[in-house]
Amino acid sequence: MSLSYQDASSSSDAAEDFNTDDALPSLPQIHQKQSVQAWRNIRQELFKISIETEAMPENEQCYVCLKEVATMRCLQCSSRLYYCSTCFNSLHSRTNIFHQAEVWEVILAMFFSVVTE
Repeated sequence: MSLSYQDASSSSDAAEDFNTDDALPSLPQIHQKQSVQAWRNIRQELFKISIETEAMPENEQCYVCLKEVATMRCLQCSSRLYYCSTCFNSLHSRTNIFHQAEVWEVILAMFFSVVTE
């Protein structure tokens, strides 16, 4: 009686990469295949989250004054705190002077680094 890969493992997809005749995959090979499958299961969700953190929420108000529409952020302070230009400059002109500002470009829907001299 010949034992197949499906009998030795609970995952039928794991047999795709093993092309040996009668040899069963080793335990490390089985674990590697399961790890790859787990990565495939969460990869899309992680990508979605990473894209969401790069976008400015619509009509976001300044974190400091809560009046103006936010157009800037500082990754060193926090990637999720958004400021109007007045508050950003006020916070970063005396302290945190080496922090790098990013400005939200509405038309392109992305942040751009501000180069200061």
